[in-house]
Amino acid sequence: MNKTKTPTGRTRAEGFTLIELLVVIAIIAILAAMLLPALSNAKERAKRISCLNNLKQLDMAVMIYSSDNNDLVPAAQYTPQSGHGPWETYLLAGNMGGNGQPAAATMQATNHGVLYTSKLLTGGKTFYCPSMTEKVSGGRFVYDSYVSAGGVWPAYVALGTPYLRSSYMYYPQADQLVLAFALPAGTYATSVLNEILRTTEPDRHMEAEFAAVD
Repeated sequence: MNKTKTPTGRTRAEGFTLIELLVVIAIIAILAAMLLPALSNAKERAKRISCLNNLKQLDMAVMIYSSDNNDLVPAAQYTPQSGHGPWETYLLAGNMGGNGQPAAATMQATNHGVLYTSKLLTGGKTFYCPSMTEKVSGGRFVYDSYVSAGGVWPAYVALGTPYLRSSYMYYPQADQLVLAFALPAGTYATSVLNEILRTTEPDRHMEAEFAAVD
């Protein structure tokens, strides 16, 4: 900023020159470029923490459900033998309803949706990853897509096939390897499976070898 003296001897400040303004703008732009990624990373870290908290609550709810039901977990909608698609692992209700309509009174709970109907998890946002956006999922796995016009969750999705979904899969697995289809003997896939059994389940591998000898 330049200063000049008036005829009375007082100092009068003039405005910034164009160069000075450009320098200030450049400095602000550099600082913004340095700070915005850090702020974005901090926001995403907060979302990851929230997501881990959701998964922890789901895990605890499954454990509580299991302790109240003879060590059984909620049944899975999808299994390799069911003939259905893996997309069913995201369902909270096995039935469909009206687009945008509240689902609490009509939902036929399945998968981890049982945790809601059994009152173990009543907060809707627990079933959705905070990092999942409408742009990424087309709205199918976002919490806001399952809120009715009156602000009620759960509701059947407003657009598309009126399912009630979570953004988390539910696919409990046993400690036994189960194939969805039979592998012909002597194929490469069979040899790979045998190697997997040999390293992960040696007892079953030995049983398979004895059966082959017999």
